[in-house]
Amino acid sequence: MSLQEKISKPWFRQLWPWLLISGPAVVVVAGTVTAVLAVRTQDGLVADDYYKQGLSVNKDLSRDLAAKTAGYQAEGVIESMAVGATGPGMLRIVLTMPKLPSHVDSLNLNFSRATVSGSDRQVLLQRSQPNTFIGSLTPLQTGKWYLTLDDMPHSWRLKTQIVAQHGSSIKFSFGSPALSATDK
Repeated sequence: MSLQEKISKPWFRQLWPWLLISGPAVVVVAGTVTAVLAVRTQDGLVADDYYKQGLSVNKDLSRDLAAKTAGYQAEGVIESMAVGATGPGMLRIVLTMPKLPSHVDSLNLNFSRATVSGSDRQVLLQRSQPNTFIGSLTPLQTGKWYLTLDDMPHSWRLKTQIVAQHGSSIKFSFGSPALSATDK
């Protein structure tokens, strides 16, 4: 190919213009994809009223103090139920709480994750024997979970953390050092 043939080619048949155009074109496409994702997905961790939530922290601490003053402690285990008991894949929670007054017939146990707000769960625990409460829930996703135990009028609260793993029972305690998951 002679020099005159190279010069006479139209610009769109040359390699260099396309290499120069490809960089900005990739940036425009990536920016468009990012903008679409930002508009279509919800920011689960950002609260509209973050200032009010920050001010309410002190109110929440009073519930923790009420549980500590009353001397409430609890131990529990989450284990797989027999198939067909209440449905396949269900888990059973057994909670023992010795200092709780006998007139309390049910407790709330909340499961939450710091990074996945849509997977939070609430379980109603019913008294089955003195000092023992039982409830059930669907299997937990693996990872770290925050547990909050409180009564129905929300006058006190106990908190702990667990690490859920597939195929293992989870022992936990409120008011004393948390126990990790143990294999069955």
